[in-house]
Amino acid sequence: MTGPNETTAMWNVKKDLVWNDLNYTKLLYITKDEDTLAFFQRFDRIIINGKPWEVQAYNESYSTSKSAGTDSGIIRVALKEAYTSTNQFIN
Repeated sequence: MTGPNETTAMWNVKKDLVWNDLNYTKLLYITKDEDTLAFFQRFDRIIINGKPWEVQAYNESYSTSKSAGTDSGIIRVALKEAYTSTNQFIN
């Protein structure tokens, strides 16, 4: 897994409201098998180290060469920081 690589947060201001966009990204490299092929779908959410991430895209042919007839056996999954449900903080 790599990331997040961002070093700043983008802040927005509109009508006296201030917020920042969720911009942290990760790349997850995982073994390609029947389970992982069936598991990752775009916009699904997963938890990594207790933090939510949303699947933005996945490449099930990462580092595969059709001309050489080789398959790396790896899926590359692009993840983006996701919101944490506020009901986790309300008592």
